[in-house]
Amino acid sequence: MPRMSIGEKASRALEFLMGLREPIVSEALVAHGFTDADRDEGYALLNALTAGRLGTSPGAPRDASALERLDAWENLWFPIAEVTLRTRAPQVHANVFLNLRQASGDEVVVSVTTLLERIAALRTDGSAESASALGLLAKRGLDDARLAEGRALLDAAKAAIVPKPVSKVDPATVEAAEKALWTWYLEWSGIARATIHDRRALRALGFGGRREATAETAADGSAAS
Repeated sequence: MPRMSIGEKASRALEFLMGLREPIVSEALVAHGFTDADRDEGYALLNALTAGRLGTSPGAPRDASALERLDAWENLWFPIAEVTLRTRAPQVHANVFLNLRQASGDEVVVSVTTLLERIAALRTDGSAESASALGLLAKRGLDDARLAEGRALLDAAKAAIVPKPVSKVDPATVEAAEKALWTWYLEWSGIARATIHDRRALRALGFGGRREATAETAADGSAAS
């Protein structure tokens, strides 16, 4: 069984955390010792992992319509920026889209934050290549006005997320954060699977069935050691 990527683990944990808003989920887990402190721990562990890799942390959107508008913005401009830089400015593309993929749902907050920050960084590095890349993006329609629109949509969609500068990541720190988050997830997702039988609630937590549960554990046995 191949090892799950950090992004896949973060995605599973985020979906699980968002599913905790369902009353049937919280009631079932509270009966087995789950508290607000456990939920906060999950968000803190997710923040510790994503902050080191993408420079921001995901959180609950203020309202669904704001998130949908942000998703629509990303669905248009993410692929345009990606293909433009990949074909015309490959080195800039490598920096802007490092570990970055188009997202959906709550993860759009993370992907758009990172994309906007990295495009903004092109303005400050002073290189001719970055200036040329910005000019190309503007010709494709992703100009200052569209970037400002993206930032406004992001502000409307996200909760209290304070973007943090992307700094040099210590691999050992990332590994420890990954292990801590996945251990938390395996414990509480295992308890949820054993105690919750409502299919809608299980889908809200991101569960696809018993086979998926086995795969999660087998794909990264080191995290549970």
